[in-house]
Amino acid sequence: MTIILYASPRADGYTARTMAEYIKNCHDQVKIFDAFRINAKPCIGCGRCADGFCHYHDLDYLFAQIIEADTLVIATPIYNFNVPSPLKAIFDRMQPFYEKPLTDKKLNVDILFSCGRSGEESTKYTTRMIDCIIKNLGGKIRDIKITNFTDDRND
Repeated sequence: MTIILYASPRADGYTARTMAEYIKNCHDQVKIFDAFRINAKPCIGCGRCADGFCHYHDLDYLFAQIIEADTLVIATPIYNFNVPSPLKAIFDRMQPFYEKPLTDKKLNVDILFSCGRSGEESTKYTTRMIDCIIKNLGGKIRDIKITNFTDDRND
């Protein structure tokens, strides 16, 4: 199964188009989770994650699906050298996996970036952050696709 974390506020923007192309070429069952619709509560630093749990339960289903998945796709625009805040809130809430990493899991991770300008510099930082997060999920980045200069396009 392939899980897609979709993090664009635009339903028909460049990130959506790149994701649609990815799905068209995917030979797996796909489930899409829209970070803007999930509306994840932010981490409150309560420390319950030290026990492998989160104080909130709004992401339990998403995390269970990621644990079961073979592939995780992160489809996101880049805003100010980072992912949009709804996706960042989900990443922040993955702290229980830092406390209890999924060491036996093998998760392929594909990243689909959309960048208003050149993504060379901005995606470097974001990719490093994502890599640190997914390692605790048993993940390894398999592929990165960058769509550059989307602010300059008229289509």
